[in-house]
Amino acid sequence: MQSKLFLAAVLALAAGRTARADGLDAPLAVTTLARPSLSGTPTLGQQEESRRHLNAGLDLLKRNLPERAVQAFNDSVRLDPGADNYKALGTAYYQSGNRLKAAWAYGESLRYRADPNVQALADSLRAGDGAPAGADPAYYRRAMDRAAADEKAGAVESAIRDYLDAYRAKPGAESASPCLRLASLAVARDLAPGTGSLSKAVELLIAVAPLKDAAGLDAEARDSLRSLDGSGRDAERRSGMNLKDNEKAMLAGHDAWAQGLDRADRGAASAAPEAR
Repeated sequence: MQSKLFLAAVLALAAGRTARADGLDAPLAVTTLARPSLSGTPTLGQQEESRRHLNAGLDLLKRNLPERAVQAFNDSVRLDPGADNYKALGTAYYQSGNRLKAAWAYGESLRYRADPNVQALADSLRAGDGAPAGADPAYYRRAMDRAAADEKAGAVESAIRDYLDAYRAKPGAESASPCLRLASLAVARDLAPGTGSLSKAVELLIAVAPLKDAAGLDAEARDSLRSLDGSGRDAERRSGMNLKDNEKAMLAGHDAWAQGLDRADRGAASAAPEAR
């Protein structure tokens, strides 16, 4: 019941209205994960451009293209951050299957303006509610089909998100096994010295953690689990925090957490040869 109520709230939020630059109304929904790069008060030109990016993202959402909308919303936030485009960002991330970043974006929106509806959505996401579509077989099959297509195209991160989306709709080995296999490879890549990103590895480890309890995993998935466990220990050692504390820090401020983690990890890696 909680998941159904949460989904209804997200859809209602996405169906809200926000003023367009041309004076027309458009459904409210959202942008990407990046702190504003501008300092000081945005100029009138920057505000106008921000609204254009917001409107472009809203149009993409209406066409059911949330992942493409993310970039447009990101541009809007960078130019003129505010409650509306961050709230839209949260909705776009949720529709893309990224619940952690959706919670972060909703939290950023609340920094600009209090909103009990946004607060309820952020709290529900952080509490782990909000499975995308219950046990809807059609939704599950669409997510599985998207995941298979993404994997075939080499879009590993998108495939992982789609498998996670399918698993939340209908937990089981069919979605968990390929997701764990791809995640183990992606995490190992992100932990590779000099080329990866510790923060991306940690985010992925947190995202796939619920799949460890899936029933009926095949031998390859169990091997992937062992690999992920080893990668998790490495990530905790390098970050200086366990995954749960990393998740708390990420939700408190994603970009500050990610940038600080990767900066410290690069510094430690560059200092290691000198120590030897």
